[in-house]
Amino acid sequence: MRNLVSAFTQDAFQIASTEKQIALVEVTHDDWVEPVRVADTSDETLTSNGVVYAGRYPFTIFFPGDKEDGASTGKIIITNLDPEQYISTNLNAILTAPIVNLKLVMKSDPNTVVLALNNYKLTDIEINEINITGNISKGGTEHEVSPRRLFNPTQYPGCFRGSA
Repeated sequence: MRNLVSAFTQDAFQIASTEKQIALVEVTHDDWVEPVRVADTSDETLTSNGVVYAGRYPFTIFFPGDKEDGASTGKIIITNLDPEQYISTNLNAILTAPIVNLKLVMKSDPNTVVLALNNYKLTDIEINEINITGNISKGGTEHEVSPRRLFNPTQYPGCFRGSA
């Protein structure tokens, strides 16, 4: 069971609320100089605990559940509104799964993290002109390849020559 800040839980269960919860996503990889940080806000940027997150990247997160008997998988979908293709270029340049850290903060107090899910692997990444989609999970993906580096006969026919 996760412990949440009491102000957050009180606000989350109210019928009507004026408070907005903001999701923060940080994607890191050993090959990158800096992590990719985005916030689910209409503001240009959001600063939380001295770290600046880029705003105006609408995204949806399906959080992994609390499973005791195995790995739980969630999903993240980021709308691909990046004119410089910064996020997709970084993701396409790596061969191993990046790490995702998810945080939930209140707009009125972005320095208080009410929920943190850290060190999740981002796998099964799909990038198109509309969305960047990937699965997030804690375990069970140690041997999966990311992103889209699976060899199959359709994409790599030279690797699957039949013996004559």
